[in-house]
Amino acid sequence: MKKMLGRQREISLPHLIVVFTYIFSICTICQAEETKRIFNENPLPVIETDLQFMSGPNQMVAASWEFRVHWLSNRLFMVMAAQDIPDVNILQAERTMLVDAETGESRQLLDPGWVLWCFNPLRGVGAIRPSPFKPELPFKSPEQNDWQYKWVRIDSAGTVTKIPDVADLGTHECLPRGLYPKNSWALHEGHGYIQRAALGLQHTLGDKATYVVPNKPAIELNIHFSEIKGGWRQYLEYARKYQLNYYDPHGTSMTDKRLAGNSWGNRPYALTPFRLLSLDGSIEEIPYPEIIYEYGLKGVGYFLFTPVGLLITPNTSIMLLNDERLTRIWGKPTSWFHTPESVFAMQLSPDGCKLVFGRAANWKVGTRKPIAILNLCQSDTKPVREISLSKLSH
Repeated sequence: MKKMLGRQREISLPHLIVVFTYIFSICTICQAEETKRIFNENPLPVIETDLQFMSGPNQMVAASWEFRVHWLSNRLFMVMAAQDIPDVNILQAERTMLVDAETGESRQLLDPGWVLWCFNPLRGVGAIRPSPFKPELPFKSPEQNDWQYKWVRIDSAGTVTKIPDVADLGTHECLPRGLYPKNSWALHEGHGYIQRAALGLQHTLGDKATYVVPNKPAIELNIHFSEIKGGWRQYLEYARKYQLNYYDPHGTSMTDKRLAGNSWGNRPYALTPFRLLSLDGSIEEIPYPEIIYEYGLKGVGYFLFTPVGLLITPNTSIMLLNDERLTRIWGKPTSWFHTPESVFAMQLSPDGCKLVFGRAANWKVGTRKPIAILNLCQSDTKPVREISLSKLSH
């Protein structure tokens, strides 16, 4: 036994590298044989902002809702970003930045210590409040145990003007007060909301969704309310449509027949399709793109309908799907020597050409989580009107 152990110690580093390389090559060959298709590589230039988004003090919760983007034009957007100090996520030291999507350059939008909490694009007004990082500011109003909000007007160039309180708008979403029922999806002002058809009754998995616009007849959408995962954040302004779900339907009994069992009912699909809601109440269904399985992918991650193709974020990549052609435009595969970053959240510009996304290697509080931009419309993919949706599902 001692002699064998002695031989094991004599194995040199070059020998180990050869062995691991051989094993890796075998695995790669096996994977290539299982994969019917090979996706294209067409990486787009990344526009870095030198900013990072807040992840919060709890590293066990990937709170991508902290990634809030409000577009002022196709070039300028506002974003909640972390201050450039140590322990920023523990301290919750956030700030609101104005960013140029063409260059990645940015400047602080508001006075130090104040952050933009919500924004109403129809009126161009927003509610601001003190950051928890600035306890010396009077962040609690004397009348109630709540943040001391103030109102500002922000024009398309990013100019901020203080204004009197906007009495008819709430300070949490900057939407009209008293309009939206409990457990409904609020849309932009003027676009109404989506609620359960069985409002006021006991909710069940089979409840249908209803589209409601004030002063107009309600429209039953004939889709399950539980299959809607979105709200105003997924408004595609270039198409004037709302994307009602934006991440992979795998993994929950509300959207996946394989997990729902008998409760799935008679829905004519096993995986919830992606859906677009027009402002007239009509629904466009995009079948789940099962073609990705032929590329060796296990899921789509996030999903966005863009003017240049169907954008998905499997694993550590951003990809565009056009007809049956899949192209990776950002990211790298995981390897033994490299742990790439994953996409945690993303938002499209009003024209659908700029993609702002947050990425990180992990969700630890000390990990930097950069904000970056891709110009999708400089790629050579087809415009959306030429995409054949029927080819995306087999």
